[in-house]
Amino acid sequence: MRPALCLAFAATCGVAPLAAQQRAISDSDLFAFRWVASPQISPDGRHAAYVLVTVNAKHEGYETSLWLVGTDGASPPRRLTAGPKDGAPRWSPDGTTLAFLRPKDGRPQLHLLPLAGGEAQ
Repeated sequence: MRPALCLAFAATCGVAPLAAQQRAISDSDLFAFRWVASPQISPDGRHAAYVLVTVNAKHEGYETSLWLVGTDGASPPRRLTAGPKDGAPRWSPDGTTLAFLRPKDGRPQLHLLPLAGGEAQ
């Protein structure tokens, strides 16, 4: 009984400092949030394209860029576009091209990005 009581006491003492380190989310923490939007799985199921959303440097809006990751989890995500407002990715039926929207003069423009390499058109 005594060893079990000592073990329970030691475990409780170890948890208390961890709980004391927690804090509430502050306003400044919100500017560091990043989240994923519009995930799209490739036709062959081997890749996923998605939009990464971040708060811009002036903390007055959002920036978005397109990223690509293998669905097997073997490699890290790869950034496809530099944004700042790229979004709505869609795969071509053969999976060789990614279509997306990028604003130009305040209006969305359709762009095509060949995944074998090259610039978006």
